[in-house]
Amino acid sequence: AIAAITWPGLIAPVLGPFVGGLLATYASWRWVFFLNVPLGIVAAWLAHRYTPEHREEHSPRFDVAGFLLTAVALGGLIYGLDLLGQQGESHWAAGALVVASVGFGVAAVVHARRRPHPLLDLRAVYRDTFRQAITTTGFVGRLAMSGTPFLIPLLFQLGFGYTAFEAGLMILVYMAGNLAMKTVTTPILRRCGFRRVLIGANLATAATLVAYALFTPATPKPLIWVLLFAGGLSRSMTFTATNTLTFADVAPEERSGATALSSMLQQVSMSLGVALAALALNLGLSIWHDPQPMLPEFRFAFLCLAGFAAVSAFGFLRLDPAAGAEVSGHRRDAGQGAQTPG
Repeated sequence: AIAAITWPGLIAPVLGPFVGGLLATYASWRWVFFLNVPLGIVAAWLAHRYTPEHREEHSPRFDVAGFLLTAVALGGLIYGLDLLGQQGESHWAAGALVVASVGFGVAAVVHARRRPHPLLDLRAVYRDTFRQAITTTGFVGRLAMSGTPFLIPLLFQLGFGYTAFEAGLMILVYMAGNLAMKTVTTPILRRCGFRRVLIGANLATAATLVAYALFTPATPKPLIWVLLFAGGLSRSMTFTATNTLTFADVAPEERSGATALSSMLQQVSMSLGVALAALALNLGLSIWHDPQPMLPEFRFAFLCLAGFAAVSAFGFLRLDPAAGAEVSGHRRDAGQGAQTPG
């Protein structure tokens, strides 16, 4: 079920550059924004038609302080990272904004731990599988995977001279790998377990990112297609495994808070992944003094993302070999060890 639920989250960021490139090349870049109007209307109707109505009889009061602390922390962090990557901006001011945002984040955590009904319920964080999959090791890996669909079309446009549409076509190969892995995700997890799968998938992601850093216009297209497809495979496997492991040991009473926290951190990792990729590109511009990102800047950015994926792979070495066994079916006799909180 998690594998099926993960499909839209995998497909949308990869299909987006293709649709955007098609619109920008053959229509107008404005349609990249106008397109969201009919899509939003359809999504609203589907939600109204198919989402069941469910309300708590006695819902707690909305945590205004927690909302404000969290919003300021996340908004300031992403904006500060964006400013750090821009030429001509005051890096001291941007750095101060990032530090202040981290301070607001710490305050939000302290507030959540003290309040009886906080905006973000942190109880699930004490589960080792949840913590590693979504808040620590898995979060670092998501940064690499979220920044990759941002960099790939830019590489082909700015580094190879492709049109936006041609770059979008190349990203479809990456999406094909995402989809192909879904057919074998469950048997692989059942055979190998979460620990080995997550270590292997993140190492494979790091390896493909290093390969992307070595792409040049002279690289044979079939080789590029194979490596893009392989990157899609590893990305899909990692997303599904971490999403499934996230809720493997979460108790029923923790599920609501864990869902909210997981959804928020996934969105944050996507935004931060793009922000960090853009920051790496702009740091490369400062080093090589090019007017716009060229192959050296893209090599630097891809290698930075590969470093995040490698850190995530080695981080999962700390995961219990029996973690999530009750879900994956791997080593059922050792599954009881995965039930205790970390």
